[in-house]
Amino acid sequence: MLGLGKRIAALHGTSEENGETGQTAQEKKDENSCELGKIGLVVGILAIALVIVLYVSHDLRIAKIQADVSDKLAAVSAVNDRVGSLEKRMGAIEALPELAKKMYLDNAIDDMKQRAATLAGMAGEEQKAALAKVEEILGGLQHDPAK
Repeated sequence: MLGLGKRIAALHGTSEENGETGQTAQEKKDENSCELGKIGLVVGILAIALVIVLYVSHDLRIAKIQADVSDKLAAVSAVNDRVGSLEKRMGAIEALPELAKKMYLDNAIDDMKQRAATLAGMAGEEQKAALAKVEEILGGLQHDPAK
């Protein structure tokens, strides 16, 4: 147990041994609260700096992602263009059998017309008239192969 003098000295912050006045409890409390305020200020500044750093890093990531997406979209449009040109080529290739068939028929009709003309030169009058009619029919077929 402390004596009455020591209690008063402890309350008022005086030291009995050397007679100096120490800090009162209120002064110590004010000093501690000031230190806590400084610590709070530093923590607040660090928190703001952290938020800024996180914002900037996320902004850079988003910008990179947007650039990647635009590159991918450009690549997709290029692929679409290539597919369109390939579809046109496929259409042309699919039309080739009809074209080849028409060319074959035209060549066959030309060949028959030439043979009819050759035979007409060697044949008599009745045969010449029949061969002329054949040439006329073949000429009509050459211009309209659907007949």
